[in-house]
Amino acid sequence: MSAIDDQERPKVDLRGAFIRRTNLRRASLVRANLARADCAWADFTDADLTEANLEEADLSNAVLRGADLKNAKLAGTLLRGSDLTGALNLTRKQLWGAVVDESTKLPELAD
Repeated sequence: MSAIDDQERPKVDLRGAFIRRTNLRRASLVRANLARADCAWADFTDADLTEANLEEADLSNAVLRGADLKNAKLAGTLLRGSDLTGALNLTRKQLWGAVVDESTKLPELAD
């Protein structure tokens, strides 16, 4: 396996996992695959989600305060009621495909 292949692989594969109400504070989830995972009410405070795949994951009512979302994939991600206060490196472009509502707390965006 080449070094490039290793760099592109997810470090953690939690595709479709049921991790509701899980404490993932300060977790290193760089390039993690959480596509279609049920993460509702989970706590990702200060977690590193750089380049994580969160497509179609349910993060309803999740806490992502201070989480680093640099280049995270959020297409189809449910963020209803989630708290992203102080989240880092989140852009408008990332949020275009995500599902938010009036109770979603968004940070200043890094556009």
